[in-house]
Amino acid sequence: MLRNRRTRSVALLLIIAGFLVLLSISNVLSNNNYLRRFLLAEEVSSAPAEIIDIESLKVYEYPAPPGLTPEDLFECYQNEREHDPITDNPGIRNPYLPEDLGEWFLHKQMSDYPHKTTDPSEADIFIIDTMPILSKVITTPCNGMNHWTRQMKWVKILEESQYFTERPEDHAHVCTSWFCFNSVLIEMRQMIAPKSILVIAESVHEWFHGFDKEYAKEMNMTDPAVVIAPYVAHSYIEPLDSTTLTDVRKNKVTFIGSFSRSSKWRTPLLDPKVSAYITSHNSELRNVADESEYLTGYAQTMTDSDFCLVPSGDTQSSRRLFDAMVAGCIPVFPGPKYPLPFEHIIPYSEFSVRIDGDEWLKNAPETMKLLHEINHDEIVEMRTLMSKYIKYVDWRHGYGVLEGIIGAIELRRKSALEPIPWIGERSYH
Repeated sequence: MLRNRRTRSVALLLIIAGFLVLLSISNVLSNNNYLRRFLLAEEVSSAPAEIIDIESLKVYEYPAPPGLTPEDLFECYQNEREHDPITDNPGIRNPYLPEDLGEWFLHKQMSDYPHKTTDPSEADIFIIDTMPILSKVITTPCNGMNHWTRQMKWVKILEESQYFTERPEDHAHVCTSWFCFNSVLIEMRQMIAPKSILVIAESVHEWFHGFDKEYAKEMNMTDPAVVIAPYVAHSYIEPLDSTTLTDVRKNKVTFIGSFSRSSKWRTPLLDPKVSAYITSHNSELRNVADESEYLTGYAQTMTDSDFCLVPSGDTQSSRRLFDAMVAGCIPVFPGPKYPLPFEHIIPYSEFSVRIDGDEWLKNAPETMKLLHEINHDEIVEMRTLMSKYIKYVDWRHGYGVLEGIIGAIELRRKSALEPIPWIGERSYH
């Protein structure tokens, strides 16, 4: 009889304990759901339109004529400036080459790519990498040629190419910078625009057509199909080490950069309440206008932070997103969604936080508080997922960015991706 009572008591205690555990889990899930409802704008993860066998695609890079290879231009730039163009350096001014020279790293990734071909008759996809940005900023003759001469040699190569003539839709021109319109000659842009693909960092209309709309109209310029590629991440940032995924980081939230940009999405950072909250909660917020100050501690701070704010600045996107990802810092997007690189591969919404634009503008301090309520286990889960996709935005290591570009080009060729719209430079502010 006593044993039965004890058994019943134990059973009752187990039932009560189980109920309390379920109640606790329910509360946690409810809180997390509240956080996500408050923080996340409506966003659907991009999924591949169809499975692509990347390895079956042969890629051909048009070889540069002697004297204007990427290596030639790199050497000429170094001789002229006494520093290389890909290492972050406060002495480099607009265009800021260390973030804009995807063209250089694409060439380097092609050299290591196992599925390249040197026979154009075998190629499925053709890469046209004229190195327009680096070529443009070299002000003295390089191997006896100036920028105009180099670009016109490339125009002639394409005019004489039977593959470009017969298959322009299989060709991709690379220019991952806002400086494209000023670097790619109008003759080249006219050849690219009708049918070829442009690989660029953002689909800003002025970046390709220039700021003189009447001239672009007069020259009968059309909009090329676009593949969005990442900016080049900061040279001081070491890619996330898989052995540190679960580490507790020094800072919860960080932003180092200029608070004064063209868009409204950085304005809340000027709110003293935001600054006061961040500085009192193991986080860092620094308003930096000078490039040399920007370099001081920037890379280490990102590596030491759980969340990195990536508000739009002068344009929708910025290098900051890719700096954050490479450093293993979870991106926080205040404001509306915009096109990102390789959304057919990378499920950004599953490892990032998007703050509703109205909430951010009206009550940024409260949204900052909610970020601090996301617990360490969830942070580790997001960081671990993000780590699987870093290779697709890391120009400096491997050839993952090239794979992302090839996949996007193939989907674009098959019309299996929605076209990326061109926007005016100020249309998203």
